[in-house]
Amino acid sequence: MGANPSGIALLRNGTFVVAAQNGGTACPQATGGCGLIFKLTPTGNGYKQSIIHAFRGGADGATPRNIVVDDAGDVYGTTDLGGDDRDASCQNGCGTIFKISPTPHGYHASIVYRFHGGADGYLPSAGGLFVDALGAIYGQTSLGGTPSCGCGTIYRMTPTSGGYQKSVLHAFAGPPNDGAAPQSALSQGERGALYGTTTSGGSCAGGNCGVAFRVAPRSGTYRYRVIHAFGGPPADGFNPEFGVIAEPGGALVGATNGGGTNHQGVTYRLGRMGGAYEILTLFNGINGANPRFLTRGNQTIYGSTFSGGSVNEGLVYALHAGAQTVLYAFRGGTDGANPTTLVAGPGHTVYGITNAGGDPTCACGVVFKIAP
Repeated sequence: MGANPSGIALLRNGTFVVAAQNGGTACPQATGGCGLIFKLTPTGNGYKQSIIHAFRGGADGATPRNIVVDDAGDVYGTTDLGGDDRDASCQNGCGTIFKISPTPHGYHASIVYRFHGGADGYLPSAGGLFVDALGAIYGQTSLGGTPSCGCGTIYRMTPTSGGYQKSVLHAFAGPPNDGAAPQSALSQGERGALYGTTTSGGSCAGGNCGVAFRVAPRSGTYRYRVIHAFGGPPADGFNPEFGVIAEPGGALVGATNGGGTNHQGVTYRLGRMGGAYEILTLFNGINGANPRFLTRGNQTIYGSTFSGGSVNEGLVYALHAGAQTVLYAFRGGTDGANPTTLVAGPGHTVYGITNAGGDPTCACGVVFKIAP
């Protein structure tokens, strides 16, 4: 039931919602099925799995990625493919934003938006979505936007009486003065400011190290500013696939996929409004390599690395007061391999998904729990 999980969210009642990018029905856009959304409901002896939506491809979308859940239990997410294929640059569809809402009779799935490509942006699976307290949806596309660059966009979906109104807050311009190809979700800091990263662009040699940025409301519009341009190894990281976590006081914590003295990534803290920059962790393989995700739980930040660990299958770690502790190193068998998205649960419990490992006949990934 599904393969290669790509997103996980925790509901208030302890139920998990999981996105699987493959599996489900046959798909004209993607091999291995169009993907699906399922839930894991706690029972007296484990969890019961049930599908809440199977994507059909075409206008319905295909290959779901990251998901978020609002206070009402509505599930939001994006698909890589499907939707609108009018633009020649995305022949398998430019991607969608979807919403799945609980009803007394099950779940109702609807399409919030179908991307059109070009200046509108496409490939919206850039790290997932952020939904604010008023129901506005914020996200990024990895491609499209400015015709001269096609480096991606930041967008907002504002709820209206008839659905949603889309607006582009920023179209990335690429190196040397801007970022390109974002693959991170946005996070909200003080006074409604949004923060994120791009995997490419910036001012380092070759212009491919990426940037961290701030986009803040101002006089009815949004002002965009690069707050850090990554410098690459050995002194800095590069290619920050994950965004940032806003800490109390305005500091930001993030991770880069590569760079550092060992060329295997770093975690970092960036001061308020782009202030002092500090490397927290230099990954070296044993303590992880190629970090993928960070999440906050109480006073601790939890992270995953796609590789590294004792057998190079990735691990989960904790950052407390800037110090790293490895919580679990995956072995690549039935316990999973290549962890990605995490969710912080009660106490110091961490839940997450792996991209591979699990059932030996499939190696399609697992949902896991790490507890003290």
